[in-house]
Amino acid sequence: MPRDQQLSKDTLFRTRNNGGFFGPSTAEGQFWINSSAKFYHPMFTEVNDCSVLFNSVHSLHNLRKLKCSGTRPTCTECERANAEDECEYIGKTERSKTSILQDEIDRLQARVRDLEQAGHILLRQPYKETSRPCDHTSDLSKDISKQLIVTFMENANELCFFLNSARFRVWIEDPVQQHRAPPPAALMSVVLLWGAHLSQDFTLRQLEEDLFARVLRETAGISSAHRPDNFLYNLQTEFLLARYLFSTGKIIEGRYHVSCALSIGVGSGINKIRSNQPPPPRYAAISLLPPVSDMIEEGERILCCWSGFMLDKSWAAALETSSDMLCPAEIPGAQTDTPWPRDEEVYEQGGNFLPEGYSFTTLNFIRGTPTSDLGDSTEATLAKAVFCWERACNLTKDSWSLSSEEYIEYIISYDQRRQCIARFISTLSYSEDIEGLIPPKALKRLKAHSMAHAANIEILRILPPLEQNEDSQTQTWSMISSADEIMKLLASPLLRPIQYIDSVMGSVWKLAYQVLAEEIIRLKLETLHWEIISDLLETMKNGVTVIARLSKTCVFMRYQLHEIQKIVASSVLCLDYRGVEVDVLASVNGPSLRQNGSE
Repeated sequence: MPRDQQLSKDTLFRTRNNGGFFGPSTAEGQFWINSSAKFYHPMFTEVNDCSVLFNSVHSLHNLRKLKCSGTRPTCTECERANAEDECEYIGKTERSKTSILQDEIDRLQARVRDLEQAGHILLRQPYKETSRPCDHTSDLSKDISKQLIVTFMENANELCFFLNSARFRVWIEDPVQQHRAPPPAALMSVVLLWGAHLSQDFTLRQLEEDLFARVLRETAGISSAHRPDNFLYNLQTEFLLARYLFSTGKIIEGRYHVSCALSIGVGSGINKIRSNQPPPPRYAAISLLPPVSDMIEEGERILCCWSGFMLDKSWAAALETSSDMLCPAEIPGAQTDTPWPRDEEVYEQGGNFLPEGYSFTTLNFIRGTPTSDLGDSTEATLAKAVFCWERACNLTKDSWSLSSEEYIEYIISYDQRRQCIARFISTLSYSEDIEGLIPPKALKRLKAHSMAHAANIEILRILPPLEQNEDSQTQTWSMISSADEIMKLLASPLLRPIQYIDSVMGSVWKLAYQVLAEEIIRLKLETLHWEIISDLLETMKNGVTVIARLSKTCVFMRYQLHEIQKIVASSVLCLDYRGVEVDVLASVNGPSLRQNGSE
């Protein structure tokens, strides 16, 4: 290679002269740098001792002869020349920042060229539809469809179903009679899916996989296809699908569908039904609901609001996550004003609404503000219990890493919620609330009582007794009392004929088992309560048998059953006691306890 080699017309060229390199000659002089320099681009000149960045070739021509002095942080020649950029010193094995940046620019430019020249991108269906070519559900016979619908309706009260049941039955059997179009395909598909999931017939259960694939196809984009005339059925479809996903262990997908449904609902104003509060300007653009045709439809909307409320908050509590529906709302004007839900027959009889309207429903409940809307129906009692449970669990997440000011606000919120839970529990009475009711209502009351006591346990476990100005024994006794009430409800005859129950009840029961296990350890230390311990273990064993039966139709509850089995096993293993032996089974039958007859 010749000693003199010109790189380009306007860039540096290499000439051996006293061990250095020279730039282009100009009338004003030459630019000179050390011979060990490396250069890659006309705008950058790199040297081992000093690197000078030039913004243009024109600036290079205007510089006089410079030689790096090696002085740090800025060489003497650069200071004299008033160079804008500081010198960059690098070792022989290092690379300068300009070199690294240039490589990154080259990489990004190459990536842009690849994207510009890329061909078509092939997309794939995210849900595998292996059954589509031979979809057995596309033409279900009327007899099979009827069986699935009957199974669904038998369990509808536990499936977040808020449509009027009598009207829905007539609608699906003879839509012409009601002068309505047939039910939306997505809604009917998810009804059939639940029927197959809960069916005792093995042949019908084989349809579940195909029906699930069909539901996913028909619900795709349902939230973006929102119209005021069908929003109620879209929400019902989303709620049923979310409940199915939760029950089958697809928790993330379930939360997604709950969020979509609540976005549609709150955007449509279901939390503002019969509100007497003017909407703030920022919410003036919300598409309010069209007028209702009768009180039954308005009742469906109110029940829709609270069904979404309970679905969201019960699973937020069970999963120890944040709720999507903020109640009480942290955004002014976004609070829930919809009145407490009433039982279905009340709306069939006219609704009995207050003429003055409603406002701040959940906020008044938390604060204990007396209102004309008592909310003493079965549906309202369950909604309040779910709310108490979620509020207690919500505080559990925020009890750490608080500043002194935040801690004061936290204690105020804690006291308010604890008082709310105590007030609510004081209104509950097993004999008055549950005995004598028809099974669907009695079951909801049973769940409400259980969740209220779960809320009491959660709120008491947050802060030590000293910070609550009470002794440890009082707090412990209150928690044990609530756990004991939950276990009594679990042993209720109401659950014997039940095939399916809300999956979140597994979390409620697990909480009670944890408290009883801690009590067994405490009693063991006193060594004088073997009979009480034996009774507790027997109660826990009987409860596991009930949970095992109910978990057959629910993956999530089977997971909670496994956790409960481990709690029972740990409780027994911690005992140095010959009177009780334990054989914890991995099957759904749960642990079995046997008395030896000797103590």
